[in-house]
Amino acid sequence: MKRLFPLLALFSCQTPEMGDSFNQISVDVTTSPEDASAAFVKLIDGAKKSLHVSIPVGEEMAIATALVAAHERGVAVEVITDIDQASDPGIVLLSDNFVPLTLADAGLTYFEFNINADVSFSSEACEMSHAYVVADRKKAISGPSAGHAGAGDTVLFHAQGEQIIEDMLSEHLQVFGGIDAVSTTAYDSLAKSITDVRYRYPTQTDLDVEVWFGPQERLTKRVIDAVYGARASVHILTNELANDGLIRALEVKGLDGFNVRVIVGPNFGLTSARVKRLYEDAVGFEKLRSTRGDVIPTVVIVDYNKARDGKKYKTQVMVISHDLYSASRLVGGQPITNDQLIDGTMWTLVDYDDPSAEINTLFDLWTSHADSAEAF
Repeated sequence: MKRLFPLLALFSCQTPEMGDSFNQISVDVTTSPEDASAAFVKLIDGAKKSLHVSIPVGEEMAIATALVAAHERGVAVEVITDIDQASDPGIVLLSDNFVPLTLADAGLTYFEFNINADVSFSSEACEMSHAYVVADRKKAISGPSAGHAGAGDTVLFHAQGEQIIEDMLSEHLQVFGGIDAVSTTAYDSLAKSITDVRYRYPTQTDLDVEVWFGPQERLTKRVIDAVYGARASVHILTNELANDGLIRALEVKGLDGFNVRVIVGPNFGLTSARVKRLYEDAVGFEKLRSTRGDVIPTVVIVDYNKARDGKKYKTQVMVISHDLYSASRLVGGQPITNDQLIDGTMWTLVDYDDPSAEINTLFDLWTSHADSAEAF
């Protein structure tokens, strides 16, 4: 078990930087791919010793160009991307300049003991959605997308503090080393391991931070649990909602009189016609559809409002690097798109008092989509 805070050297002559010891977090929302890339590039350009990077796509060149420059000036660089994006111009640039690169989340074929048959998933159904840069093992930036050319909002988390950084590097080590979402054991069990038994990162404010990594830490299941546990309200923004368990949870809470409002995006319904019908038939909650941009982040906000008893309970905000897919590999014996074949990140902010500035920023993002959304 790691210490909560590092011990200072007894005879140290120099006071360490506060950011090296204490968890710090800030949240930005960018409205263009250029702004999102610029934030990643700024951290890359400032690195002196090491860069641990994941970019799910390489459609634009700014991040890749900065990584090549860092590699050429002697910074130790490791990059992960999705194998299906290997021909993107940014990824080609990295490869041509011999930047250490891992292509993750190829297809998966395994013997499914439950149905006594071989099951195959194409590489397109296996997604590497991590988007982060860790610079010099001290500072990190993470978001739902990076290297993307599509228009839309991106949520960026700026983090520092040895606890968060250490666990991000543990996740990076697994995927860069070849243990990704499609790595299975001989008994078709997931080979990826949980990065740390600790999940809560206290800050010097009322805000607590949690960082979860998929698929091993079951991101969409945590969303479902949070929805069932809501005491006041649920607000969701996501491009695609293809999770029948989550749809049932939303309907139950809505029919029980809770304030439940859901915004889906342009990709809604593309994953599963069956789940699309379930969502369309569900009752008890408000359904909206956003058409603002190609890139829509997944943001789940629980208990932002006061409850019916007049009390204010803790607010949770979950931001996931991918859409809200099912948590099962097979439905009716057939393979489906699901979060168990996706490497991803979920940042969770928890505030036990009035919502913090970071949480208000994310609620404002939800509201801005709701203001321009169409009735579903």
